Amino acid sequence: MVPTMDDLLDVHVGTHAPAKWDRIEEQQAEWPEESRQARPRIASEQLPWEDAGLRPRWVGDDTSQAVAAIDPCIYHGRGADELERFVRGTRQRSELAVHVWSFGDLENDQPSPLRGVYFAGDDSVHFPRIDEFWVSGTLIRVAGQPVVADGISGADRDLALRLARRSLELPWWSLQVVLQQAGAFFGTWTPLLTTAAGEVLAGVWTDNAEAGDDDRPLERHYVVPALPSYRPVLQWLAERAIPELVPNAARRSRRYVAEVPELQTTQEQRLVQQLDDLARNYEQERARLTTELAAERDRAEQVREPLLFGTGADLEAAVALVLRAAGLRVTALDPQLGTKSADLLLEMRGRRLLLEVKSSSGRPSEALVDAARRHLRTWPQLRGDTPVGGVALVVNHQHRQPPGDRTPLAYERREFVDSLNDVTVVTTLQLFDWWRQSQWAEIRAVFGHDAGEPASTAGSLPQTEPAGATRPWWRRRR
Repeated sequence: MVPTMDDLLDVHVGTHAPAKWDRIEEQQAEWPEESRQARPRIASEQLPWEDAGLRPRWVGDDTSQAVAAIDPCIYHGRGADELERFVRGTRQRSELAVHVWSFGDLENDQPSPLRGVYFAGDDSVHFPRIDEFWVSGTLIRVAGQPVVADGISGADRDLALRLARRSLELPWWSLQVVLQQAGAFFGTWTPLLTTAAGEVLAGVWTDNAEAGDDDRPLERHYVVPALPSYRPVLQWLAERAIPELVPNAARRSRRYVAEVPELQTTQEQRLVQQLDDLARNYEQERARLTTELAAERDRAEQVREPLLFGTGADLEAAVALVLRAAGLRVTALDPQLGTKSADLLLEMRGRRLLLEVKSSSGRPSEALVDAARRHLRTWPQLRGDTPVGGVALVVNHQHRQPPGDRTPLAYERREFVDSLNDVTVVTTLQLFDWWRQSQWAEIRAVFGHDAGEPASTAGSLPQTEPAGATRPWWRRRR
């Protein structure tokens, strides 16, 4: 049979038509509420089917010409026959059978009482004619923005971006493939949307059968979290999925006639090619930048985490890393002298400085400064052959609080601050801000010897905020 051109393409929907649901609800009006069938959201929502160039084919309709299926049903008498006719039709036309499965129930966001006893998750999706495995999901809450999975493009990436706009207030499910037995899985399961922890929120299973295999029709099953509206699904099918995944079906619709290369002008074809090249280059550039960002983030975390939240040896190591990056020579003294001396010895251009590194969950004790002075006084007895020109204190204060909530200065009592003419006090917040902006001169000016100007002129610079200076990010008002 030669297919004819139509204005609308059929989409199978795995439930009764709205008119049939009207009759069902009429019949069960007197029934106890717990015995009534609930009308699915897709049969009650006013959807722009025709505007999208689509025509719904419900349970009881002819689904053999459908190009996609939304929430199909695998149970006899409730849509299994229509689902089978849909798949046979796509197989006859050698087209990909696109299925979209809504996962979970927005009306019931409580964990299943049977989870862990009889079932692996709170809900599941079973694909037709496949008993070897299924997709199970555990109810979770998502507080952070979902992440589009790496390595996907085209219609898959477009769907993931649409799903990422789903409200975080709604329930989500962590999806996983469950096997009937080891080694039973076949095809490919590709995550589309994940949490920051890597939990899969949406995915697609693809059968890797070859075209023309009578026993294994070409299939692609998208498993997405239940949506308050099916409009994003319809728009995705019409705008991306059908033209890209089922191009032969698009050729049969007047809506997509401009997408057929043989019916495009030479200029249209050139612009389409340029857009394709642009999209491909974008994905490649995005992948490159993503890789660079991951590497830079790993490098930054080696300093950011211990410098802002660390204590003890981890904090000392982070401080030493920053000072070395600024061009100072740093020697750890604890392995040589134990707690009798300061933690670090700094050297630059012939000048040496002792450095004490401390942390405090609240406001730092003023006794920390006295301890630094004591280390300076006792240094000649420990290493008389290595004279030093002073001592400094780096303190990670209020380290259990978010950086933006901490006070900008370690010490604020005026009489005490005025007495800090012989000890340089620097907070790890200030040190971090210099480090993240690669402001090495500022670090050397406080701890070292820069451009011929002795570091002592810096005095207690971190204890004041210079007029007109740009405030660090953690102190800016939102």
